[in-house]
Amino acid sequence: MTYGGTLRDRAISRRMVRSRSDVDVVLHLERQSDGTRRLTQVAVPARDPAGLVTMLPAVEFEAGGARPGPGADRLAARLEG
Repeated sequence: MTYGGTLRDRAISRRMVRSRSDVDVVLHLERQSDGTRRLTQVAVPARDPAGLVTMLPAVEFEAGGARPGPGADRLAARLEG
């Protein structure tokens, strides 16, 4: 199953993800014009006020390098424990 849009625009219902512990990270790959794929984002799950699980960008990769996102601390905690 695939979804359009970016990770930050997506919300996954409780039926699709039983709890945040089911998914630790999501890797967002982008297909390049030559057919190869490039890692563009690492995201971590977070529950919004409505109870939906959304993906919070932790690291975003651009031509100039990597930059931390709002989920960087959550990703660090998952990697440590």
